[in-house]
Amino acid sequence: MRQLYVPFGELAGERLAVPAEVRHRLDRVLRLGPGTALTLADGAGHRLQVSYQQDHFLIRQVLEPVLPPRVAVVLAAGLIKGDRWDWLVEKAAELGVDTLVPLACEHSVVRVDAGKASDKQARWQAIAIEAFEQCGRPWLCQVRAPQTVSQFLQHLGTDTACFACDEAMPALGLGLAVQQAAASQGICRVAAVVGPEGGLAAGEWHLLDSAGAKRVCLSRAVLRAETAGLCAAVIVGEALNAF
Repeated sequence: MRQLYVPFGELAGERLAVPAEVRHRLDRVLRLGPGTALTLADGAGHRLQVSYQQDHFLIRQVLEPVLPPRVAVVLAAGLIKGDRWDWLVEKAAELGVDTLVPLACEHSVVRVDAGKASDKQARWQAIAIEAFEQCGRPWLCQVRAPQTVSQFLQHLGTDTACFACDEAMPALGLGLAVQQAAASQGICRVAAVVGPEGGLAAGEWHLLDSAGAKRVCLSRAVLRAETAGLCAAVIVGEALNAF
């Protein structure tokens, strides 16, 4: 059953109005006819099984809410050029990353003008929504606006364990580091930081070290930036599944 992102909020009765933009997509893009069965998801663990009636959704069943994971995954990745970043956004959403933070690093080839940051964020969030609908996850990946490493660290709480993937390949692997943190700390989030094509600058490493981020090894091979981001998301997710 196709999943559709609709932030429906509080329910009243057996009918739910169809937003104009959603109706246009269902009628003109997906070409769904009356009576089509759909799953509506609000991106926060709540889902409904409905029947599409063009001007409204008829609610057939309210599904049991899905609780968020005990530890959320945050991926902070250096911006990269072209459709490689779009690909990373899509895959991060499919893999269950809770928050994706685009890092505007010193060595990033991509530069986002301040006036266009909100438009970029909206476009990336739309990609995450498409992936959310395709993969059927109950929780939507939130894509933040581009920010520097300094800005990213300013918003890290004390309940977040932060790990920076170092191309110098330190002895401590990311997976083991996450397991150790999950076992010994009362953490709510794990943040993995991955640099852009040119890696993180010395000043950015200094900021991470000063903030208490642990340098970890991601792979013994030299990975492309988008592959490194995907690899970090998979390793953190698998490490947290043990707890």
